[in-house]
Amino acid sequence: MLIGALVLVAICATFWLTPLSELVDLPRLLEIAHRFRANPLTPFVLVVAFALLSSVLFPINGLIAVTGLAFGPWIGATYALVATLIAAIAQFVIGSRLGAEAVTRLAGPRAEKVRGHLVRRGFWAVALGHVLPVAPFGVMNLLCGASGIRFRDFLLGTTLTMVPTALLVAGLSSQIARLF
Repeated sequence: MLIGALVLVAICATFWLTPLSELVDLPRLLEIAHRFRANPLTPFVLVVAFALLSSVLFPINGLIAVTGLAFGPWIGATYALVATLIAAIAQFVIGSRLGAEAVTRLAGPRAEKVRGHLVRRGFWAVALGHVLPVAPFGVMNLLCGASGIRFRDFLLGTTLTMVPTALLVAGLSSQIARLF
């Protein structure tokens, strides 16, 4: 806990004491986003970014918010949903290939309990796992793959939770961008 707090203080100090704070200027970020969306490779870049960043525990809602900022509420939500589902499927497959023991070691001590819920409750456990702060998005998908639940239950549970999430987060971030 102390190490986490020190890391957070170090990150904040880095932004306050260096020119990095200029990069977080919202109008500048929106300008970069508008240039990014004009690139024809953008959908592919988004899918890869979502898969990689959510795998290293970057918050999925942050990725969706950035996509909403860049593309607006409807296109942003669509891109975010497709990228999120492809990332989730890739992580599910990796979890199933790694197996329960390896994923439990990677995910930590609560992983076995979460895996047990997934096995017993399937679809509903996946849906609740993506809504409640049970585990980060990427870890949850790995646990789903390692648990042996049916792919159909995983995909339906993930889709059920990510459709409203993508619509709400992309829409909200788009509206915030309009204010500025």
